[in-house]
Amino acid sequence: MNTKTDTETKGSSKISDRITTFSTDALKKVLRFAFSVHVAYEKSMKDGILNWKDLPNAFDPGTKLIPAIGAAPSALKQALNISKEQKAELKDWIQTTYDIKDDVLEEKVERGLSIVIELAHFVGAIIPEKK
Repeated sequence: MNTKTDTETKGSSKISDRITTFSTDALKKVLRFAFSVHVAYEKSMKDGILNWKDLPNAFDPGTKLIPAIGAAPSALKQALNISKEQKAELKDWIQTTYDIKDDVLEEKVERGLSIVIELAHFVGAIIPEKK
């Protein structure tokens, strides 16, 4: 479904210019991280206390952090240019992957997209693009 590959656009100096807006792969990487943090927090708070015994719950989000940071510039462009069809695809993916009820799904997707945008801006502020 991608129309441009990284090798076809290698002449571009900006990372954000070297991605396609027709795929949601980068968005999914960042959302995997965001939702894994959410799931880890919920698991940790089942007993009402957040302490050192909950540390193993942080392993899954930790494994998703580096891919999310790497995908952030592409995810930003994808989030800002997302179509209705792509948003529906993301909603389906999130619902099946994270077993989220319909009544809160829309809000979770919107918050997830907001997180993607904020994370991408943050990464852009701390990791300058190559010139």
